[in-house]
Amino acid sequence: MITFVDLETCFLRKGKRRIQQQILEIGMCRGKDTFQCLVNPCGDNPIVQALTDMGQDPEKTIHFWTKLLIGKKILNTAVKRKDMQGRANAIRTVTKDMLSPSDAIQKAHAFGQGTWVAHNGKSFDFHILRAHMDRSKLTHPTFMDSLPILRRELDLVSYSQPLVYKALFKDTYKAHHALHDAQALQKIWDKVKPKHTKRTKSELKSELLDIHGIGPKSVQELHKHNIYTVAQLTKAAREG
Repeated sequence: MITFVDLETCFLRKGKRRIQQQILEIGMCRGKDTFQCLVNPCGDNPIVQALTDMGQDPEKTIHFWTKLLIGKKILNTAVKRKDMQGRANAIRTVTKDMLSPSDAIQKAHAFGQGTWVAHNGKSFDFHILRAHMDRSKLTHPTFMDSLPILRRELDLVSYSQPLVYKALFKDTYKAHHALHDAQALQKIWDKVKPKHTKRTKSELKSELLDIHGIGPKSVQELHKHNIYTVAQLTKAAREG
């Protein structure tokens, strides 16, 4: 079983670590089942100061957060013409309907089943998700990055998810909105999956290496137990 996940996040200040990055939106899907929530990482604190204290870049974050909320028709487009503090004030008027980071990650954790797949997740989403789960004392699911798989399966100039989607379906979608990104990735995965399931032993080894936290030695040990695929590993974890 696979759950597709995408995050929209704050921007980090220079020198800060990925595990400090705060979430603004989570989107997940598994077939027709979906989960989506907006997140307020600032609580009731002044937004600019709260973002600064958490190691986020307030100017870039507020610019993106405003754009995200305008795109969802939660804020009026006129807000984008305000200065940074004006935008922060506008965002504050709608944060009451957003979840706290701990509530959001707990709900996402409850929704997610099987392997969680994200595009470029190994470099981005998984570090952030694991950090939030650790703060809430939640167990980690199995994570898998779609980027190296698509690089193996498709001959494209760029593997940016919107460009992969356009190459496969000759169409666009509402990118940089978490649920739309997760659903687009699921559609891409389903399109590529028939080729993805037909693999040599060497390619299957590479499939296991796509999982965050698994290296060559771990793969060798898994092979001793006749585990060659992510599906087999997920089943073994569920049964064991």
